[in-house]
Amino acid sequence: MTQRWFIRQLFSYVPIFLLITSFLAYITFFSLTEMANQTSQQVNELATERLLQLVDYSLQDIDKLVIKDLNNNSHFIRFFYVGKNKVIEESEASETIRSWTIINHFIRSVYLYRKSDDIVLKNTIRVPMTAFTDADFLKEQIEKDSVGAWTNPRTYHEPSFQGRNEKVVSLDKKVPFTNGELGMVVVNVKTSSLESILRPNSDSIVSVIELYDTEGRAFRPHHTEQNLKVLTQLRSSYTNWVIRSGSTPFMFMDYPDSSIVTSVSLGLLSIVIGMLWFIFAIRMNYKPIGKIMNRLRTVTTLKNHELILANSYELQMIEVAIDSLIQQSIDFKKTHEENLILRRRVLFHDVLLGNRIVKTEEWRKEFNQFHSPSETNFFRFALIEIDNYSLFCAEYHQRDKNLLKFSMGNVAREMATSMKISIWLEWLVGKHMGILFLDDDPIQTSRILGMLERYREWVELHLKHTVTIGVGDLVEESENLLIAYGQAEKALEKKIIMGANQVILYGRVIDDSQHLPIHEFLLEIREVSRMYRMGEPKWIEVFNELFHALRLGNMSKDDAVTIVNLLLNTIYREMMELTEEYLVLWKNDTMPAMNDAFAEFESLEKVRISFLAALCSYEEKIKATREAKQYAPIAEQVRNYIDQHYVNPDISLTHLGEVFNTNPKYISFIFKEQVGVKFMNYLIDVRVEQAKRLLLSTDDLIPDIAAQVGYIHAVSFNRVFKKVVGMTPGGYRNRREMPGKSIPPIIDGYNDDVV
Repeated sequence: MTQRWFIRQLFSYVPIFLLITSFLAYITFFSLTEMANQTSQQVNELATERLLQLVDYSLQDIDKLVIKDLNNNSHFIRFFYVGKNKVIEESEASETIRSWTIINHFIRSVYLYRKSDDIVLKNTIRVPMTAFTDADFLKEQIEKDSVGAWTNPRTYHEPSFQGRNEKVVSLDKKVPFTNGELGMVVVNVKTSSLESILRPNSDSIVSVIELYDTEGRAFRPHHTEQNLKVLTQLRSSYTNWVIRSGSTPFMFMDYPDSSIVTSVSLGLLSIVIGMLWFIFAIRMNYKPIGKIMNRLRTVTTLKNHELILANSYELQMIEVAIDSLIQQSIDFKKTHEENLILRRRVLFHDVLLGNRIVKTEEWRKEFNQFHSPSETNFFRFALIEIDNYSLFCAEYHQRDKNLLKFSMGNVAREMATSMKISIWLEWLVGKHMGILFLDDDPIQTSRILGMLERYREWVELHLKHTVTIGVGDLVEESENLLIAYGQAEKALEKKIIMGANQVILYGRVIDDSQHLPIHEFLLEIREVSRMYRMGEPKWIEVFNELFHALRLGNMSKDDAVTIVNLLLNTIYREMMELTEEYLVLWKNDTMPAMNDAFAEFESLEKVRISFLAALCSYEEKIKATREAKQYAPIAEQVRNYIDQHYVNPDISLTHLGEVFNTNPKYISFIFKEQVGVKFMNYLIDVRVEQAKRLLLSTDDLIPDIAAQVGYIHAVSFNRVFKKVVGMTPGGYRNRREMPGKSIPPIIDGYNDDVV
């Protein structure tokens, strides 16, 4: 323990001495080795060039041997022609390729390919190309425009190798050389044979010579390749391969010269002597310091025994004690702040959820602990909702979402501070942020609304999304905070009617006296669905009027969702009457798009735009499909005839067949295919639409109106009208005078045989 200060001094100065002496020794040794490297570089270049020539000469000998027999050996050439004596020709060819392996020991294997019958001959083995193990390589070479060069190393396998794969390079020659229309000769040389040229004796741990193919891959990756210092790199003009030679990192035993050993020994000896001198000097200077250290250690031990056991000298003990005290203070402050934030958040949620009713005195006590104004008498609550929250969640990761929410909260606090408005802000579950305004003066209402409008504009301008804000009325006393929160929620629900990206005040939008019941819109829903299915041009106008009426109806969120869902289902039922061709297009494209828009239902305007885009797109596709059919003009003529002559009570398929000189069944078929509904259903729709127009625009008697739209008997007209519209003609006319009267349920569909 008494030597700790001495050891610290020792480890402070000795490394400096070692660093300087080691650097000087390194400079000396580096200068000597650099001169040796320059000499070895020249020798290495000559040796590497010689080895590359040996590899090229060995491969050129094989190339010349193949070319010689292809040009001069008639027995060998006869194999590529399908003659009568196949066995003799294949035997002679087999003898030739066996002689190659004897003449040149580098050749590992040879096989011949005859193109006329897809036969591969290797030694005495004759197999079809489809059963040959190297068929993939052979097909690849056949498809090439030019062959004849040595390939890069590849894996070659055949049964004669006893199931083993070998790494080879291959020479492929077309027969004849110009086009290869007769076949091909493939000669395989093991890469290990070429490596024996580069390493005739054994692998050296100092010098490394490696051969690389045209793609830069080593023939046999060396275990020191990554640490190899390349001295020479040459490229073969014959194979285009690259040979690299170099040396492994320097090792002292690689330089056994006696002069170098002597120099290194003297250097080490001088370093040892210098270290001993440093130790002696430090020890002499340590004696007075050691006495002071012992006295300080004795006092510290009496005051804090545990600290001295963990730390053996006084400077470290003081440092540890100060650090411990600072850390404890920081931890305590951090824990206190976290607890305070948690208590604020829990109180905020408990009050809003009704789990806790906070009285005025308790409220002031809690706020004193939160360092917030406690003399509040009036409160107002604002609920902020992120629009298109599903898109917001899909666009950002959780970390980014938390960062954006943190930024949005800070901006609101800064705006409130700049306008001298006291607020309490917390993020609620999901997409909602709550702001409790703590204002003592109801006159501040305009300032609060101005601040919320500024906040909404800031979010719209600086972020990729928008927010909608619901604001409740001013309440007095903390016991009424739950009421203020409920008012803000109800105001925010009106977003679905009024649209997103705005500030909605509870007092201005909540008026149940103007609320229209759901059944008031059933007739309009059925009407727009029928008009769309029939392809009437005014369906878009009626569609927009329906959504406009929904917005003016002051409906609740649940009622609006119910009506839009009813519209979606009614359109779906109407489209089910289309033919299978158009129905598939509806189910695959249009219906999923409308379902997605309904699933992300946030406002009526957004749903209107999405529905309208999907319906218009489908209408264009159907129109293009129908116009492309050859019978489209005939079907359109029939449709126009019905529109002009619907008053004729005798109109029927037989009548149309006589008018257009066409088979009635054919007219029924093309009308259904082109218009999407049966002839009789279309006729009923046209007559009912004209009857509805007359009922609302004239005071004619119902039997007269029935005659004007093609019905002889008023009873039949009443029955069809009620089946289609859901009420009698008289009830429909009275609806104009009594708009609040309940509408009977609409009966889905009608009989085809009732006209």
